[in-house]
Amino acid sequence: MKKLTEMRVRTSADNLVDGYAAVPDQTANAKQAPTTYISLSCGEHIKGEHSLWVVLLIIFIIFISSVVVFVLGCAARIALTLHLETRPTEGSPIPRVDIMNASHVNMEAAAAAAPLSDEMMFLKPTTGYKPCYEALVHPGMLTHSNPKRVTIIGQDTDALHEVLKHRTVDEVDVYTAVEESVFMNSTSSHGAVINTYHSLQSIVEGQDVKRDVILVSSPGSLNSDGQSIGMLYELLANDGVLVLPLADRVEKTIVHPIEQLQKVGFNSIHLYEEMHCASAPQRITVVAFKDYRSRSHWYRNEAEVQVQLHKRIQSARLSEEPPLFYVDASSIVSYQVPSKVIENIFCEQNGGRCPANFDLPADVTKLPASSIEVRKSTVSEMAGRGIFATRDIPKHSVLGLDLQMNNFFVLPSSWKIIESMYDIHNVMNELGNKLYQGLLQLMGETHWAIDSWYILFSNHGCNFTFNYGADTVMELSENTVSLDSIADNVEGNEAEPYNPFQERHLREYIGSGDYTLREIKRGGEILSNYLSFVDPSEWSEEVLILRSQCSGEEVGEISDYESGGKSY
Repeated sequence: MKKLTEMRVRTSADNLVDGYAAVPDQTANAKQAPTTYISLSCGEHIKGEHSLWVVLLIIFIIFISSVVVFVLGCAARIALTLHLETRPTEGSPIPRVDIMNASHVNMEAAAAAAPLSDEMMFLKPTTGYKPCYEALVHPGMLTHSNPKRVTIIGQDTDALHEVLKHRTVDEVDVYTAVEESVFMNSTSSHGAVINTYHSLQSIVEGQDVKRDVILVSSPGSLNSDGQSIGMLYELLANDGVLVLPLADRVEKTIVHPIEQLQKVGFNSIHLYEEMHCASAPQRITVVAFKDYRSRSHWYRNEAEVQVQLHKRIQSARLSEEPPLFYVDASSIVSYQVPSKVIENIFCEQNGGRCPANFDLPADVTKLPASSIEVRKSTVSEMAGRGIFATRDIPKHSVLGLDLQMNNFFVLPSSWKIIESMYDIHNVMNELGNKLYQGLLQLMGETHWAIDSWYILFSNHGCNFTFNYGADTVMELSENTVSLDSIADNVEGNEAEPYNPFQERHLREYIGSGDYTLREIKRGGEILSNYLSFVDPSEWSEEVLILRSQCSGEEVGEISDYESGGKSY
């Protein structure tokens, strides 16, 4: 059996000593001792026969005095340093360190009964893998908007050392493995496996408050079975984040724990490498989100991450060293794209989920942008611009694929800023009428892809007359879909929980995917199915608008906007 021992640390932003948690010295407010001055004076004449010995004695006394003064000065400096380091900031809570056995002690009762220690406690790193622990802890911690309660499962304090650099953290539970007995398992290649199932169960049962972040410090700290992963899933809050190191090198077996994460319910899983870790066990790490919407925090630009690092990470007082030595905004953003090796392993085992043409038909024909032109639309008398074929276009043709990679993208975090600053209805209308946007959910929350060329003038094809899009929307029409429930094919723009192929080609997935659904003769108008662009949160409203436009009761939003209609 392997038991888990808990170390509970409640910290505040200003109670860190060189990045370590410290319990204040209860004698910190004592009066400072007066400075002692040591002097030596000689005032009387020294006889000649004793002068040499007297001079030597004086030199010896001066030497000893200098040593004493030096030692006293160092002691005073150390005392002052301890006083400053342990002095709590006004209004901040005192850090608390409790060490207990999770199998035999009621955690809450023990934490409430344990007195404050009068000693200084330093949590120094115990290994030489500092770059690896920075790369292990901070990417996952930064994906949570406000991590206050953190649980660490592992045998060292390196992960705790990094977690305590975050200003938001109020409480940390550290469970270190303590070997009590060995459970013999015939399936083990070594004949013996340390079983942690019961200890982990006691942790879950003893926790009334869900955790914001759970961090496993090394691969050997946790069993890779589904039960252990499932209990950690239950321990997490709804927006919780799990950080799990997998191995010291990329192997085909790394997919097994990822499969367990998907089975228990994690909705967004990301695997990344830190090449500077060499053979360290934290080289390959996975970050898993319980809520799909948390995925949006993973996809932030470098400027956003840099601002968050500035606000979140605190420097150690009385230290000129930076809080982070190896991890910065650029390195964290680089983790968004898995390595080619990880992609290859995934595609070898999931060939059907790595389409060579990015979900385009196998017989796709790539045509240049000159294959279409902009003219007055023939949809109705009140319609505005439309796009028309300048040549015969065969079925399954993609238009201007090279230009689609230049589309404009509004990230989820940027969209949130827009939502907070302006009337959201007006903003969406402006985007729709001036920029012709497409709403997406691939990054977890609402974001937008805006065409950068004139394919954006494609109008909606009413009553199944559309001829451009994807096969998934061919069976959908504004007159046949239900107002009460979103059509299944429309909800398909969410990403898979784990797909490194898709992550490595996210822009291609966002910017492409449409093609001609049937042959279009020269001069024919190219029409899309607007149901594929509808915001799921406004499904019924958008469908009713399309029905009104198709029946001639309302003009399209573009024409209404440009004519100064009542909506504007």
